[in-house]
Amino acid sequence: MKNILIICIVFTLGTIQVYGQEISYGTGQWETEGLGYHRAVIYVSKPAEAVKVKIPWRRLDKAEDKNLIMVDALTGQRVKNIYSTERNKDFGEIVFEPVSGEGEYYLYYMPSRLEKKVWWSPNTEYEKPTDTYI
Repeated sequence: MKNILIICIVFTLGTIQVYGQEISYGTGQWETEGLGYHRAVIYVSKPAEAVKVKIPWRRLDKAEDKNLIMVDALTGQRVKNIYSTERNKDFGEIVFEPVSGEGEYYLYYMPSRLEKKVWWSPNTEYEKPTDTYI
């Protein structure tokens, strides 16, 4: 009986995960042309030279074959200093420079262009990956 209790405790503790921030999901509206339909909103709580963020996602494609675009929500300008340390089917880990300091930043992780040759069969082209660190 004691062994069963220990096994249950180990399995329970093994599944607990701790995150830096609470993750909420929702829908939003933005100009999708060139940015795509998938976006993570990142909140930077204090000014820093660099921020490392881990974005959980569930992807069936090859995440490492797609570009990442980071946009400063305050200015609407693209963040040029961004580097992907790891990308796979479960998550992406990104380091970037929050140029406006504290505030929101948008990470577009499947930027694409849509060519509508016919309405029932659009052709979607995804940007190839480029790290834009300085």
